[in-house]
Amino acid sequence: MHEKTEELRDILDDVRVCMLVDSFQGGLRARPMALNFDDDEDEALWFVTDTTSGKVDEVARSPKVCVSVQDGQTYASVSGTAEIVDNRAKLKDIWNPFIDAWYPDGPDSPSVVLLKVTPEYGEYWKGDNKLVAGAKMLIAAARDKRPDVGENAKVRFG
Repeated sequence: MHEKTEELRDILDDVRVCMLVDSFQGGLRARPMALNFDDDEDEALWFVTDTTSGKVDEVARSPKVCVSVQDGQTYASVSGTAEIVDNRAKLKDIWNPFIDAWYPDGPDSPSVVLLKVTPEYGEYWKGDNKLVAGAKMLIAAARDKRPDVGENAKVRFG
C-alpha cells in the first residue's frame, strides 16, 4: 500500500466526527456526522442516519459527496460516492453508545439506515503546532520565502 494512502487511512481512523458535504437543490450543505471508517477492502466511510433525513433524498439525487475532518493541526478531505444501505449486520457491527443516544430504539429500528461513502480521492495536510508554525512563518517572512508548515499529500483510492 502506498505510504500516503496509509497516512490518510490513519487520520480517518483516529477521527470520530467529520463534516459531510452533499448537494441539495440550493447548492452545497455541510453537516456534522459521526464517522465510522472501515479499514476493510473498500475502505468505506460509514454513517448512521434516519430514513426521514434530508440527506437520504439528497444522496439519492446526487451521490457525489465530500467528507472533511480535522484533528488538531491535521486536516483531511475525502471525495467519493454515497449510497444508502440497509444492512442490519453492518449497523450492529458499528453500533455504539453514542449512536444509541441519537437512536434509542437501537439498530433494529426501521427508521435507521446506513450511509456508505466509497472514497475516490483524498488529500491531507499535517501541520506543526501553532507555536512552531507561527515561528516558521515569521522566519520565512523575514527571508522572503514561503514557509514550510507541514506535509501535504493527495491520494487516489481503489
